[in-house]
Amino acid sequence: MRALLPVLFLTAVCACSRPVSEEYFILKGNAPDGVYAFTLDLSDTTVTYDISFFLRPDRRDPSGFPLTVSWYQGDSLRYTENLFFPAGKETAPYRSGVRMADPGEWTLCLEPCCPPAGFSGIGVISKRNGTR
Repeated sequence: MRALLPVLFLTAVCACSRPVSEEYFILKGNAPDGVYAFTLDLSDTTVTYDISFFLRPDRRDPSGFPLTVSWYQGDSLRYTENLFFPAGKETAPYRSGVRMADPGEWTLCLEPCCPPAGFSGIGVISKRNGTR
């Protein structure tokens, strides 16, 4: 019985830890004005984050499309850039080793321009990488 307690304790601690990777997906019909907004917790300053975008495309049209990426902290726009989601891909890496200058919750807004006919929505994968 005594040998079982440490195992149960470690199992409970590991079960309560934050996941290494989080995925969020927003359907096309749930994006007001064509803007897909994701809230990401980037408050842990001991790690970096790898961020990717993904689709669940309809195979009828594997075309790529332009994408505006904007980062907000609170109501304040902090960064924006224009990218191209590559043709024929379901997942596209965005940034690796991200560590925000101001840790905390950030809103990542994606605005696809002229997505292909089979576009059903877009998602974000945020993966935590080890400590500094």
